[in-house]
Amino acid sequence: MTLRSELRRFRQGEAGMAAAEFALILPVLVLMLLGSVDLSRMIQERIALAGVLRAGAEAAFREQSKSQIEAAMRAASDLKIGMDNSPYNVVPVADQSCACPATPSVLFSCVDRTNLAYPCGSTVPAYVYWRMSVSKTVATVFLPERTFNKSITVQIR
Repeated sequence: MTLRSELRRFRQGEAGMAAAEFALILPVLVLMLLGSVDLSRMIQERIALAGVLRAGAEAAFREQSKSQIEAAMRAASDLKIGMDNSPYNVVPVADQSCACPATPSVLFSCVDRTNLAYPCGSTVPAYVYWRMSVSKTVATVFLPERTFNKSITVQIR
């Protein structure tokens, strides 16, 4: 056997080729798996934040106070979500503002108005808005840490 015939036999042989191809593809597959786990966790967190905002909107529609709305949002966020099984720590904020129907873009504080029933005129009640927002920092395994901020504004009256 000559060196030339040995090289030809080595080039034509397929033993171990699948293992070599798998070794080349494996890091890419692992990165895709870790990325998809982190991405699905971030989607789960955003859906949970939407649920917290929904709970705040429901409390606002029941015409509760700011502290009651924020408490309802905290209660909705006390789910055990996350890979470390820690409480779902969110920062809820609820702010109330009012506007007259003639000028809905001009907001004023609902607390500072002198005529609580009809500040926009003798028979026109004010629009009441609640803006609720939540923020949550998500620690992931593979992707960088990310902070989600979501908010919603609802008109009560």
